[in-house]
Formats: sequence, structure tokens, C-alpha cells
Amino acid sequence: IKRNYKKSLELGMFFGASFNNNNISDYDNKQHTTSIQGLILKYNFDPNVSFHTELNYHILGWNEPVYSISVEDQQDPLLIGAGNSYRKDSNHYLSLPVNIEYNFSYKINFNIKTGFYTAYLIKSDLYFMDDEKIIQEVEMDLESDFIRRFDFGGILGVGLSYPINDRMSILFDYTAYYGMINYWDITFTDVNGTTINNNSKNRMYRAVLGFKYSFKNK
Repeated sequence: IKRNYKKSLELGMFFGASFNNNNISDYDNKQHTTSIQGLILKYNFDPNVSFHTELNYHILGWNEPVYSISVEDQQDPLLIGAGNSYRKDSNHYLSLPVNIEYNFSYKINFNIKTGFYTAYLIKSDLYFMDDEKIIQEVEMDLESDFIRRFDFGGILGVGLSYPINDRMSILFDYTAYYGMINYWDITFTDVNGTTINNNSKNRMYRAVLGFKYSFKNK
């Protein structure tokens, strides 16, 4: 540690986008893009090592084609993904990631980080869409036997921050979340008598912008 280095505490906030498509199936799923925002607490132990935690609000989920029936003739067979119809599942989480960062201290501070996160499901919405219009909205019962409200997993990310002055800096962060617990994991039999295991693994990639304020001593 440099002799004149002063340990510091930083607080901040960020907002951005998460990219995920959690459903594991044989369907041609669409990209599920949602918002993410949160608060940052960071302790700079030395010029290269920091400990970093956050409180996040983010949405995970997936979009997939749905079975639909011709309105003109109800005797027509079921068609998968007819037209632009699809199902959109949006699961709202509060999460607490904890990371250790290695910083490359230059004028622009680059960092890599790894750690783990825990998350808790607070709301789950199901939408039936047609040409981006909501046809039906259903709020899922979180006490259902097949829904798992707790999530846990690993984190790997890269970022950079640029100082505006002695106290303030702006940041950019790109992080991958790899969940170890499925949102659901169910087995059922389809109309053809085929046994299908359908699960939803929590996976997310996020890109955010934000700012931090340092409480370091002068």
C-alpha cells in the first residue's frame, strides 16, 4: 500500500438496462430487455483493491411464442407462434451483490470484479402480447409451489470510472449474473403425450451508467 494512500468510502447510484432470456426451451425466444437501477456502496482498501456492494431493483424474464387459435375457425389446429403473438414473463427482484474489485488506477480507472449475489422475488407478471400490445395481464401467485422466490449466484464484470473532481466520478459497468437457482423447474406432459422438463434459469447481462461521491479525507 502506498504510504500516502488514504482509504475511502464511496456512495453512488446507477441506472441502465438488463438483457436476458431466461426460459430454457425449444422455442425461438425473443430478447427480453428491461431496466435496472440501484445504489452503490464501495470501500477502497488500497489503490488496487476495493470491496463493493449494491442494492438493486431489476427485472428478469423471457419472451416466447405462444400457441394461438384462428379466430375465424375454432376447429383449426393449434399453431405455435402464429403471427406476432408471444408470452412475456417479467420477474421483479431486489438483489444484493457483493464484489471484490481490482482497479487499474489511471486517469480513467478501469476495474474487473467478481463475487456473488442474493436476490428475492417481490413480484411476477405474465403478459400475453400481440404486435407489442398487451392482450392480457396476469399477476402470478408467488406462493405457488413451482415458483422459487430466492435466487443466488455468481458475478463477473468489468467497468470504468472517470473523476469529475476530487469527490465526484461517473461510472460505466458491464456485468454478467449467473444464477444457481431456477425461477421454476417443472415437468409436464404436452398434448402429444411427450414429457417435457421446462425450467427458467436466472441469467442476466447488464450495462449501467451512474455516479459516485467519495467521502475520503483530504
